[in-house]
Amino acid sequence: MRAARSFADWQADYAAHDIATFPVGSDKKPLVNRYNRFGLRASSAIARRYPDAPAIGFMAGSRNRITIGDVDEVGEKPLQRFLDRHGDTPVIVRTASGKHHAWYRHNGEQRIIRPVREINVDILGGGLVRRTRSQKKPPVSYLRVQRYAERNADKLKAVAKLERERGLNTHTLE
Repeated sequence: MRAARSFADWQADYAAHDIATFPVGSDKKPLVNRYNRFGLRASSAIARRYPDAPAIGFMAGSRNRITIGDVDEVGEKPLQRFLDRHGDTPVIVRTASGKHHAWYRHNGEQRIIRPVREINVDILGGGLVRRTRSQKKPPVSYLRVQRYAERNADKLKAVAKLERERGLNTHTLE
């Protein structure tokens, strides 16, 4: 397993899967302006300026064709409730705080904060998504997911594999 954990390494891997990224600092803020307008070309160019940025960001939504289900409660039960309601996905990311992001193919969703008041979930059909290397123990496997997103499943699984190789805390569900 390669130990590279810098923006320059991550950017090339994400770009290979048509995901435009930008560098993020240790304070969780993008290191560049107008990051929401970055395409693959700008992402590649900026990687040369910030090769050692400690984290990576990308925009959820139509640009990268990814929508994130942001489960804002710790534990697997809230994640299970979310998946029961919205469907299974091949990629689930455990955040540094023990919460979860479920990745889906973007289908026109908007950024919706708490669409159901009683459930601590956000739908990120747009906006900034940050990925940092995990400081916690390696992820555990989720074996219960059987169905995959019908389109982009291969793309999402490939990104999850790359993130695991880079030391990020991603779960590929199979």
